[in-house]
Amino acid sequence: MRVETGDPAIEQILDVFRRAVSRRLRGAVRLDARLQADLDMDSLKVISTVLAIEQELRIRVCWEATGAGEIRTVGDVIAFVTQRRADGSRND
Repeated sequence: MRVETGDPAIEQILDVFRRAVSRRLRGAVRLDARLQADLDMDSLKVISTVLAIEQELRIRVCWEATGAGEIRTVGDVIAFVTQRRADGSRND
């Protein structure tokens, strides 16, 4: 799935990532940024960031269904969340 920048939901997710990382890494938040190597996010930080994304977008993310090991970049998270929204998994 291709991720299009400019979508308000994508901008919200990027903002969540910017708030989640340390101040010195905020400029590194981009679609190809690797969660661990570039943004210094351990698994707990990734999970807490996904929870924040759920709250911002009012959706529920089921990582068990994703093969979460395949999600390595900010763009991977955005593509997954965007797909979930397209599938109608909103939690209004």
